[in-house]
Amino acid sequence: MGIALLGYREVYISVFLCLIVLIFSFDIYEFLNIEIRISTIERKIVIVFFFLILYATIYYNPSEFLSLKSLLNLFCYVLLITVYFNIFPKYLFNNPPYFEKFIKIIIISGLICSLFGFIMLIFNISPIPAYYDMLISVIAHPNNASIIFTITFIPTLFFLYWRWSRLSIFQKWFYSSSFLLQILAQLFTYTRAGMIATAIGLMIFFLLYYRAKFVLLIPIFTIIILVFGVSFFQAKGYWSFLSRFYLLLPAFQMITFNRNRLFWGYGISNALVEYKKNLVVFSPEDFTVNDPHNTYVTLILMLGVVLTVILLIFAFVLISKAVKRVFSERDPKEILLNIFLVSSACSILVQGLFDAELVKIDYYTIHYLLILFGMMYLIQKGKFISRKNVTPSKLSFLNY
Repeated sequence: MGIALLGYREVYISVFLCLIVLIFSFDIYEFLNIEIRISTIERKIVIVFFFLILYATIYYNPSEFLSLKSLLNLFCYVLLITVYFNIFPKYLFNNPPYFEKFIKIIIISGLICSLFGFIMLIFNISPIPAYYDMLISVIAHPNNASIIFTITFIPTLFFLYWRWSRLSIFQKWFYSSSFLLQILAQLFTYTRAGMIATAIGLMIFFLLYYRAKFVLLIPIFTIIILVFGVSFFQAKGYWSFLSRFYLLLPAFQMITFNRNRLFWGYGISNALVEYKKNLVVFSPEDFTVNDPHNTYVTLILMLGVVLTVILLIFAFVLISKAVKRVFSERDPKEILLNIFLVSSACSILVQGLFDAELVKIDYYTIHYLLILFGMMYLIQKGKFISRKNVTPSKLSFLNY
């Protein structure tokens, strides 16, 4: 689902759709009465990041302003952050039925992709012969299929815990089967990054949910990992796993080549262009590779160490505050919501150690990840309910 499928059109599509959302969601009254406060640490981080990225782009990467493609990329990132971090989470909080629909859409997407994947695997249907024995689903590469299941399995688990008492027997079987199919599909992609992300996501979810009782689940996790996980993890051998680290060498060379590049990067659009050039010189046989297969190294190439660290601090602050709310809140459903946000975000961030698509606008992961962090941010603010005469702390939007 990247450049190979749509060319550069996915950027145009993203810009168009985001502009439509902005037009229909614009509130002139809210705009005229906007208040800029810098009281919270999250807002201070955002303001510092904004000014530093302007500084880095103007002084160290002015080429980002010299081409239409680069400007469009910058504009697209701004729109994605505005819509998926700000507008969409607010809408979900203020319209609880649509939050449930959002979760169900993710669940059904994971189920459909897993079913298609198994059908293609059983009937040996593979657009790329090299992946004939791996689950690829509607996407031609198993690594890109894997991130779908990393996105969808936690929402499915969350929905089962959230709505279990209201589900019919058929619905319980349906959603439970969907969850199991997604886990199995993840295993049959043979993508170790996805397996690691899934295991960590599950452990975080159950650890936060069951707390001290999680100790009782450790033997079950151990048996499952030893019986199933190890065999799938070893199936592809270790060369493809080690090759991920090999792809980092040209990136490290680029980062350490110049102090300015280390601190301020090569630019959002120019970074991967320069990486590909350097990779071809470093290893000509890897000419099809477009990035270092690591989100955080890719961010350093784009933005430099300073801005990357600020972004990671921002993510850490939001996640740590969400974890704190798990232990401080009294409403079980608000606790469950924070567990969902933390475990889902962490599983994706872990997979980012082995994939770069988390920060690429031509893929689908950045949209979902921004929604998760946007919801965490709104929860910290405590202003996610627009209905009058309602105190957010006395009402969980999940209790409708």
